[in-house]
Amino acid sequence: MDFAPKSARKISRKTKDTSIDFSPRTIQKPKLSSSDSGTSQSKGKVQITEMGTSMNNNGVSPLTPDNSHMTTGGQTSTPTHDGSDFPNEIDASAIHPEISVLSTGEGSRINHSVLSNVSTHLPPKKKKQAKLTQHQLDMLYARYIQSLYLSTKAQKVREEQEKQAMAQILGIYTEVEKLQKKNHEMDKELMRLKHLNEVDVQIDLQRQSLGPIVSSLPQLTKEYDTLAHALDTTRHQIPTKGVYIPDDEDQYQRDLEHSLLESEQLLGELSVMIRKDLPSVSAMAHALSTMEKATESQVEELVRCNEMIAATQSLTIQETSMKIQAIQSKEIGAS
Repeated sequence: MDFAPKSARKISRKTKDTSIDFSPRTIQKPKLSSSDSGTSQSKGKVQITEMGTSMNNNGVSPLTPDNSHMTTGGQTSTPTHDGSDFPNEIDASAIHPEISVLSTGEGSRINHSVLSNVSTHLPPKKKKQAKLTQHQLDMLYARYIQSLYLSTKAQKVREEQEKQAMAQILGIYTEVEKLQKKNHEMDKELMRLKHLNEVDVQIDLQRQSLGPIVSSLPQLTKEYDTLAHALDTTRHQIPTKGVYIPDDEDQYQRDLEHSLLESEQLLGELSVMIRKDLPSVSAMAHALSTMEKATESQVEELVRCNEMIAATQSLTIQETSMKIQAIQSKEIGAS
């Protein structure tokens, strides 16, 4: 995509040079310009430079031979860049001769026959890609900076919008939490009111049901007193099994109390006897700590004894080995 302005794509032309170079490597195809579209010279303008021979304003070259023999059938006398003539295999029909007008203020014209012969015998040149000018590079860099600025600005705006959206979401979440708590409290209050309403309904039903009973309570109380007196005056026989019922219950109660008092006295005397012989807790703790220290010292002594025994065993083994070595040396010396 071309970011250069239309003015940067205009074709530069030399306007005050009437000499034309017919070298085959310097002839360029005509290029159209957007600024020349409204003029009569927008088609057919060609810039032709660097020619070994020059042409005057009348279109006749003094150093060029007669053009009558320059036909498509034979070799031409126009030399190439390496000094050889053009070959006959060139298809000149594909090249359309054009009448070119130099971009000068006078608008001088070139002979049609000369340009037709030259365009017939010149080989086709590959179209060269136009090089970017400094102005175009500056414009491209400016477009790049603009796009980078817009991208950065858009990213910053997006981040700010995201922050605002997150803040709004947080506010909405907080409001939802508050509404949920309020809804929960209202549900609890509704359940409490429903329970109170149900209790009131049940109390009303009980009052209605207990009304006749309350009115008949005095009569029932009189009848209960009569029933209790009748039960007290009536002898009852209840069969028992495994229960001792003494003949004289009062004597039995007296004997039981005497036995309990005697047991209590004996327990008191026993407690006094045991309390005198028991040591105090502090003395017992002191004795246990002393015993622990003595045990630790005995353990240390046992460890030392084990070390001494191990050292004695190693010394005994060394002594025995030395004695055996001495005996063997004596036997070797005697033999």
